[in-house]
Amino acid sequence: MDSIMSTLAKSHSTSVMLGTSLLASLTSPFQRYSQNQPDIWSKDFLPSSVRDPDPLVDLVGVYLEFALFFLVVLVLFRHLVAHPFARVALPSDKRDVQSVSKFGDSACECANYMVFTFIGLSVSLTSSWTWPSSNWWSGYADGSHDLMRSDLRCWYIMDASRYTALLFSILFLEHGRKDFKEMLIHHIVTIVITLVSYHYDFTRVGAIVKLVMDPADVPLHLAKLCLYIGGTNKKGVAVFWSNRFFEVFAVVFFVTRIILFGYVVWSAGIESSSYLVMPPAGWGCVVLLLILLCLQMFWMSLIVKMALKLSKGDELEDIRSDSEGEGDKKEAPITRKKKKKQ
Repeated sequence: MDSIMSTLAKSHSTSVMLGTSLLASLTSPFQRYSQNQPDIWSKDFLPSSVRDPDPLVDLVGVYLEFALFFLVVLVLFRHLVAHPFARVALPSDKRDVQSVSKFGDSACECANYMVFTFIGLSVSLTSSWTWPSSNWWSGYADGSHDLMRSDLRCWYIMDASRYTALLFSILFLEHGRKDFKEMLIHHIVTIVITLVSYHYDFTRVGAIVKLVMDPADVPLHLAKLCLYIGGTNKKGVAVFWSNRFFEVFAVVFFVTRIILFGYVVWSAGIESSSYLVMPPAGWGCVVLLLILLCLQMFWMSLIVKMALKLSKGDELEDIRSDSEGEGDKKEAPITRKKKKKQ
């Protein structure tokens, strides 16, 4: 028992240290430049930087503690913020339990991806290795990649933890999705690739993956929230903004998740061979990246179909199958409904 308590106390101490470092980084990302501080990778500048990841037990403890934290935050935000706001913002005829639940799901997703987009930009864009892509691999062979800033370590582990919380959410808390299976695969693959890449020091390219994957979900869920608020008023301001957010989402998704993420997959599979001999775990990560890329292409095909319908004058609509007895009761994020002919 004493050993378990000691391990938990150590994990909690590490969690607090990492969280404090991340918070300090987010509150003064530009101050470092204005004061002409030395290279942010310098151990003199960042004495809390460490060589070698924490022991596996400690890493798992931090990961699970963060996951529990995000799950609690997710539940509290849904029931104390999103649902009460939905009961005020939604049209009077759309305030049933199902509609409020759908609004809460999108509100939680929107807040989640918005926060992590900000964190990713703050941490990655203040790192010297962000670009060119050769920096993601150079120095790996001599072991220099095991030196990580504490804020990067915190963001990295937190990302696996929040996807664990989201995985629990889509399994037990959220309204059904039509793309449930795809989201399940996406979240599991993301968790595995994050933990494996952290353990084997592929954190630079891993950070870039996280940086390009989060932004598109923000306008997507803003579009859905506006759509819910607009209700049956297809000519209202909310529906107008829903269409505009969807257009932004389509462009951002194509640029970040198809072009940029596709380049990252190429770099991991091809460019990296010029700088290191990829270990088996590295090739496993490349395979997982290819799975994620296939999912992005699948979702991009749905977006193109939606965009084509929108160009024909159709309206955005969120459709879900609500019957527990239906085989396909999952959710497609947004689809179209044709206007009735007069």
